Amino acid sequence: MRCLKCGGEYQRCHGTLGLRDKFVGEYEVHDVDYLKCEKCERYLFPEKTAREIERKREQIKKQLIGRLPVAEFITASDAAKILGISRQALHKHRRIRRGFIYSIKIGGRTLYYLDSVLKFRESGDGRFPLFDQSSKEQSSDPAPVKSAQDMPKYKVQCQ
Repeated sequence: MRCLKCGGEYQRCHGTLGLRDKFVGEYEVHDVDYLKCEKCERYLFPEKTAREIERKREQIKKQLIGRLPVAEFITASDAAKILGISRQALHKHRRIRRGFIYSIKIGGRTLYYLDSVLKFRESGDGRFPLFDQSSKEQSSDPAPVKSAQDMPKYKVQCQ
């Protein structure tokens, strides 16, 4: 298969991918198949790999949200009041259901992170970086930062 950006050929690879996300930071997905352009080093992911990447990202996001101070989470009623909508509208709102406001389930109740609710009210997107940005310089580009070949401790096979 040819790359649409540079015209190079994609190689089938299997190994560990290092990825960067603007909300959860850097993370790795192990033992996956992917295609890599030999010229520009862009990646293509099969459906199974894309699902694994998303599963890993959601797992990390859930861990990072769990580390936020519990005192800064509010109930759905309070979040609805801040946003000026009903509780039912809050729960049915498409963007909120898709994670545009950080939330956590505790004891069967959904609690919303106050800063995220306020940011959502202002801009329509309550997401912000959950990782410590001072420790690593991060780019807003969620593209892979390193290839598996750059990680000598992992086995990578490209054909």
